[in-house]
Amino acid sequence: MISWTYSPNLNRQAREGWAASLPKSKPRKPPTLADVAKQASKAALDVARYEVRPDGTVVAVVGKQGATVNDDEVENWLSKQKGY
Repeated sequence: MISWTYSPNLNRQAREGWAASLPKSKPRKPPTLADVAKQASKAALDVARYEVRPDGTVVAVVGKQGATVNDDEVENWLSKQKGY
């Protein structure tokens, strides 16, 4: 009579052999400025500008270009807050 025994070592070797036969994945590249612009356009975002930082990250600043608050509006708001 032949008896079979479970060997965790054989099981591990089989898994390692199977994993070694799989193709190696390539590391992901960071997104380019064009990739970020395309994604923003698909999301229907109104992007004012794009910034590329020294570490390579791309930032999309959302909003209307040139939309700033006038100094008069700020002064009016401050005067209302102070009660003058």
